[in-house]
Amino acid sequence: MVNREVILGISAFACLFVSTHGSAAQAGVIYSNLGGGDSFNSTSWRGVSNLIDAYASPFTPATDTQFGSAEVAFSHGTNTNSYLLELMQDDAGAPGVVIESIPFTGESTPSITVVNSILTPALTGGDQYWVGIRRVGSAVGLWYLNDTGDSSDVASLSAATGTWTVFTGTAITQHAFRVNDSPVGETVIPEPSTFALLSIGALALVGYGCRRKRRKAA
Repeated sequence: MVNREVILGISAFACLFVSTHGSAAQAGVIYSNLGGGDSFNSTSWRGVSNLIDAYASPFTPATDTQFGSAEVAFSHGTNTNSYLLELMQDDAGAPGVVIESIPFTGESTPSITVVNSILTPALTGGDQYWVGIRRVGSAVGLWYLNDTGDSSDVASLSAATGTWTVFTGTAITQHAFRVNDSPVGETVIPEPSTFALLSIGALALVGYGCRRKRRKAA
C-alpha cells in the first residue's frame, strides 16, 4: 500500500510544478479595438512629429482593475527612436495628469508594440482614462488606426503650444491599441504559499525515508 507521507509529498511537488513550471502571465483585456489576429490598418496612421508631440486615445474600464500593459500598433519613422507611452487621467474630456510614463522604442515596420507597466497603477471602473504616445526629442513615429470600425475621441498635443486638442465625432477613427490588466509575457513568480507547499512535501518525503531506514535496521 502506498504510504500516506508519499502521497502528500508527491501532491505537494506536483502542485509546485503546475504553479511554476513554464508559466507566464495571462493578461486580462480591459479594452481592445484590434481585429482578429491583432490586425489593424497598416496604411492609415497619425504621426508624432515636429508639429504634433503626442496623440492620445481614451478607454474606460468596466470595473475596478489595474493598468498592466498596453499594446499599440506603431512604427518608428526617422531620427532618434525614443518614445513614451503615457497613462493619463481624464480632465473634462481631455488628457489630464500623467499617471505613468513608460519609455519604449518602435519597430521599423508596422507592428504591435508591447509596453509593460512598471507601477501597475489602480484604475477605477467607470472612469475614463487616456493612453498616449509622446515622442522624445526629434523622433518621428506612426500610430496606426484600427480596422474594426471603432470611432471615438482622439486628442493631439501641439508641439508649438503644448496644449491638447480633442477631436470628437463618429468620423474620427480611433488608433489601434489594447489595454491589459497585467504585464504581457512576464514569468509568474511563485507565491509564498507555493514555497510553503514545497516545504511540506519535502519534509514528508524526508520523514518517509527516515522511517524506511529505521524499519530496515530493525
